[in-house]
Amino acid sequence: SDGNLKVTRTSGSNYAFLATIGVTSGRWYWEVQTSSVNYTYLGVAENSHSHTDYIGQSGAPSTGIELWASGYVGHWHGTIGSGGTAANNFYNEGDVIGLALDLDSSPKTLKFYKADGTLGATHTISSTNTLFPAGAIYQPIANEYHLYNFGARPFSRSAPSGYKALCTANLPDPTIEDGSTAFDAKLWTGNGSSQSITGYAFAPDFAWIKGRSNARDHALFDTVRGVEKYLVTNSTAAESTSSSTLTAFNSDGFTLGGQSRTNATNETYVGFAWDAGSSNTTVTSGSLNSQFYNTSQTWSTYGTFDNNYSSSSYHWPGVFNTGNYYTSFQCLYVNSSSVYDTWTLTSPISVSSSVEVRVAQSATIKINAGLSDETIATSTGNGHHHLNIPFTGNLSSIGVVGNNSTYLCAIYVDGKQLVDPNLTSNFNGAPGITSTIRANPSAGISIVSFTGTATSNTIAHGLNAGPEFAIFKSRDSSKNWRVYHKDVGTGSRIDLNTADPISSASYSYWQETAPDSTFMYISENTSVNASGEDMIAFLFSGVDGFSKFGSYTGNASSNGPFVYTGFKPKVIFWKDVTNTQNWGVIDTERDPDNAVFLRLTPNSNDVEWNFFGANYPIDILSNGFKIRNSYGADNAAGDIYVYAAWAENPFKTARAH
Repeated sequence: SDGNLKVTRTSGSNYAFLATIGVTSGRWYWEVQTSSVNYTYLGVAENSHSHTDYIGQSGAPSTGIELWASGYVGHWHGTIGSGGTAANNFYNEGDVIGLALDLDSSPKTLKFYKADGTLGATHTISSTNTLFPAGAIYQPIANEYHLYNFGARPFSRSAPSGYKALCTANLPDPTIEDGSTAFDAKLWTGNGSSQSITGYAFAPDFAWIKGRSNARDHALFDTVRGVEKYLVTNSTAAESTSSSTLTAFNSDGFTLGGQSRTNATNETYVGFAWDAGSSNTTVTSGSLNSQFYNTSQTWSTYGTFDNNYSSSSYHWPGVFNTGNYYTSFQCLYVNSSSVYDTWTLTSPISVSSSVEVRVAQSATIKINAGLSDETIATSTGNGHHHLNIPFTGNLSSIGVVGNNSTYLCAIYVDGKQLVDPNLTSNFNGAPGITSTIRANPSAGISIVSFTGTATSNTIAHGLNAGPEFAIFKSRDSSKNWRVYHKDVGTGSRIDLNTADPISSASYSYWQETAPDSTFMYISENTSVNASGEDMIAFLFSGVDGFSKFGSYTGNASSNGPFVYTGFKPKVIFWKDVTNTQNWGVIDTERDPDNAVFLRLTPNSNDVEWNFFGANYPIDILSNGFKIRNSYGADNAAGDIYVYAAWAENPFKTARAH
């Protein structure tokens, strides 16, 4: 009530609630008035917070204060907060409490202001995820309420200097103000002959076409491979060519022939299309070597080396090639948990910002042992990972100890890897593979064509940000579609053409290395990098207000998870990665009103499914989507689901669906 700003609880046990606006940066202020209280909670929470947990409950991703009618205030920190001292006489029933969230400071803070305007307490916040104003009412007295003020009416006191009211008017202006200028969907009825599909507000570069009324393949076309060439997501088949499919990409759409996958008489279709930029660019192998490698010395002979393993293969020279993997001649095996393997340089080298190492398993690194600027850093990570050590000065030595299964694979100084010059083995250029790229960094989409090498390697992508979602397919042979998703991670993959759950792939696909702002890391696996075969990759990075790639956990309830995207989605792709379930696709072009029931399955050529009769609704909202069913493909208890979504409008300008 009160414009959706008043939460009333009359009975029952604990119930938590989150605001509709989430933030990752900025300084924000809001106020809350509570009625007579038994126990009530105020604070912030991540989107995954359960409505059955109070704010700050142990194990919950939230932090906040607990108020009692007696005036007592307690502090609860969940997994993301710390700070504050319990006190009496903090609160009187009906007081207005001010909350000031600072996400630009280091550390991040949440401050609580008492009714008289004085600072009552400060919490330090460790979360790096989106945070929402949150509250909870525990064991309510009749009609107990919270009344929130995010700036719709005057605050009871002035907001702290530099803080803004948390409302849509104060949200940052989106990079893409209208999602339809970079992604859109169109519908048509086939005519069995030539037909132009128009109305896109851009010249499409990537088109995904699916028949709705009949069982037709998902056909994918792009401007890098060229017209008439298509791949089918519901099949492992190699690329096909047909002069009666997509015959031209135009300034506002594309032209189709009469082939049944795209334009059969009286059949209905949908076409999803993305703008991937204005031209193709070739990035040759090794063209970025000087940007990423420091080859100023033969590092493997530049100084003295202690090697407690005494191996001729897992030794220091392997650290200074680009193999970067815990195998022979590509790493140092660390054989001791107490005695350092140490490299002492012939002459110190200047470091302006950081030393970074790539290691497998846990490791402790010691820089400049015994000197006044000795620096020690420990990583407890598993598998391959990077440990960045802030350091300024002269690097004279670096040592490593581990857990008897630790490997040191690479050393970086100020962002450049130390690599021996003129290597003839275990060396890949930067990038390692020549590719043709069509990229639109502002919209976070890149299309990359390359010829595989069947060696662990890198491809450039042109996004200027790390891809969060990527789809790979061989054009030349029958192979699975492999999918990278940031929430699946670099040690696993999913398939676009199957209903299979996540597959732990170890080093087999992504080198256990997250893609960065320049490169995607691929292994020798033939489904992503087959020797001599032409490959295609579609890569996407998140753009605030336009695209989002994330995950949620199912609860098997009709009151399912709300997933915050920061925009009104135009289309959502999703997949259960815990159990065998089909992919799903919903969009507002085919289903413009809530609840949404019409869905497609990229791993199947099935007709469009209408789940109205089965009562499996999903709501598309101005700031995300809400699962309102317990169907296994959408919301099984405890299952993890990954999604990819693109915007109709950013939240700042979106309206409810």
